[in-house]
Amino acid sequence: MVEIVPLEWKDLSFAKSLTDAERWARSDRAWRRILRVQPDGLFQALLRGEPVGIVGIFWYDEVAWVHSLIVARSQRGNGVGSRLVDFCREEAARRGIPALKLDAAPGTAPFYQRLGWRSEFPSLRFLGTGHRVPHSARAVGSDEVGSIVELDRSALGWNRSHLIRELIQDEPDGAFAVGPVGNPEGYVCSAPAEGRVEIGPVVVPSHDVHVARELVRAVLNRWPGKSVRCCVPGSHAVAAELMAEFGFEQEPPSTRMAFGAAFDEATAQFLMAGPAEG
Repeated sequence: MVEIVPLEWKDLSFAKSLTDAERWARSDRAWRRILRVQPDGLFQALLRGEPVGIVGIFWYDEVAWVHSLIVARSQRGNGVGSRLVDFCREEAARRGIPALKLDAAPGTAPFYQRLGWRSEFPSLRFLGTGHRVPHSARAVGSDEVGSIVELDRSALGWNRSHLIRELIQDEPDGAFAVGPVGNPEGYVCSAPAEGRVEIGPVVVPSHDVHVARELVRAVLNRWPGKSVRCCVPGSHAVAAELMAEFGFEQEPPSTRMAFGAAFDEATAQFLMAGPAEG
């Protein structure tokens, strides 16, 4: 029988061993950040008392974003993955959250479809290289994190302030904004992973591509010579065109999946480091 229990600080080495096996480039630092942001959102599956899989959930107002669902390769085919998915649905229902979303890695969408999830659109991955380039963005100051959080909440229509604050505080040199202090027109976060830098989120409430362009330029300038990666909803053609403009190459896409109530994603978010964690 598969048992699902909370994943705690002492278990992070097991979680990282699974993401390493899948070559996700998730650093120890990123794992610690995830647990700080959502301490009640990481779980592990035990089979006969031994850890065999993991899953994470970011809890927001009306949606639960499922992430990091991995089963140890030696244990696949034992129903562990299905039990983890069912657990996420049960936990969301217990909390009264009507919608769930996740990104299915290439080739895994049929697995989720068999469990009642529906495909929405491709979740695109882009990879490029940082380089020196002029831009009109400015660094986000520690005294304006509140205005960035409010911009994000207003633009998306749901509250992820705990995540945005942690992203900025964890990598303050990777956060930029366009517009006046206290009344920004858009912002971006970026942070190093293992062997690359992750961009996201990039949020522009006005949907002005010129603002988004300056924010991306600021990140490329911040990380010269580094591999830079981001995710783009396949439904956001303007954002995909923007990354192509910067010479980013597209990697094999994932598939955005949904379960339960419909939850539309705001087009004010151009880019993200990952669908669940911005």
